[in-house]
Amino acid sequence: MSLILIPTRFEADLFIQALAHAASYEMGHRPAWVGDWEKQTVHVSLIGMGPVHCVEPAREAMRLVKPKRVILAGFGGALDPALKLGDIVIDRGEGKIHTASEVVSTPAAKAVLFAQTGCPVVDMESAPVVEAAAEAGIPLTVIRAISDTATDELPAFLAKGYNRETGKETPLRMAGHMLTHPGDIGRLRRLLKSWGPVREALAEAIAAEL
Repeated sequence: MSLILIPTRFEADLFIQALAHAASYEMGHRPAWVGDWEKQTVHVSLIGMGPVHCVEPAREAMRLVKPKRVILAGFGGALDPALKLGDIVIDRGEGKIHTASEVVSTPAAKAVLFAQTGCPVVDMESAPVVEAAAEAGIPLTVIRAISDTATDELPAFLAKGYNRETGKETPLRMAGHMLTHPGDIGRLRRLLKSWGPVREALAEAIAAEL
């Protein structure tokens, strides 16, 4: 049995749709799904965004499911200029991913972090989840699909899409922002369109790892 931990529903949806006989349920007050992938049972649990918020949901999911292995999957930002949108980076303990406490949104900040860490990718969940899996004695693989390159600057309004206090998605707050800032609607649409292939690449990478 495998457990897939993913920060948000947006990142998880395509893989959930690919599961056979998928059923939704709540795991510790957070959305979860169970279904079949080929000949194995797979649980998918949303853990929220950020190193503070993701760790307890991850621990609880591992405790309840008791999986043979865990995959932490989601989007990641490129620090290495060689990485392109939709590229997949897999870390099985090699230290390829740096975990930041905040979204690293500008090319300048990414360049500084790359020089400091040497890591090709940045995310906000890997380090505490890796630690939690090690404490539980469960093998863990991290899969990150590149959602923004080293030269991309993420728009500030993306912060409206999640609650920093809880790590959960806030689509209504984002919708409210768009109503009062209609000039951002086109930017959001272009960004979501660019993330379509990224979501597909992530779902395919999870399936391949299983």
